[in-house]
Amino acid sequence: MVVALRRALEHDFRDAFESVEWRVDESAVMRITRDVPPFVGEVVFAAAQEAIRNAARHGRGGDGARPLRLAIEAIWSGGLRVVIQDDGVGVAASSRIESEGTGSGLLFHSTMLAVVGGQMNVESAVGQGTSVVIQVPESALAV
Repeated sequence: MVVALRRALEHDFRDAFESVEWRVDESAVMRITRDVPPFVGEVVFAAAQEAIRNAARHGRGGDGARPLRLAIEAIWSGGLRVVIQDDGVGVAASSRIESEGTGSGLLFHSTMLAVVGGQMNVESAVGQGTSVVIQVPESALAV
């Protein structure tokens, strides 16, 4: 999953961000590989990819010259935790500036995460960026 996110950023989002900071705990990568069922990994990957897509599409708030940075964190703490954080204009500001899309992407992925026992939280402040936290507790990963 982490490798797939790196590839997506290198290819699909290559020019979307001025910088991408990876905060990935290597022990978490081993736990993800060993303990996360493939279907759950796909659900988490798709949710993270949607968060990245939203940051790339809306983070500049219509100002193409505005620098945009992204940070991705993956840790294992009682389960899987992935954080996608940008320093963009924030959800409220971008929704006033740009009206493309239905706004249902993160809602859909939040629902899919709930189906596999996980959750997604979105925090945003105008002018301070957006943080999407994806969590799947260890108890939901037992097969």
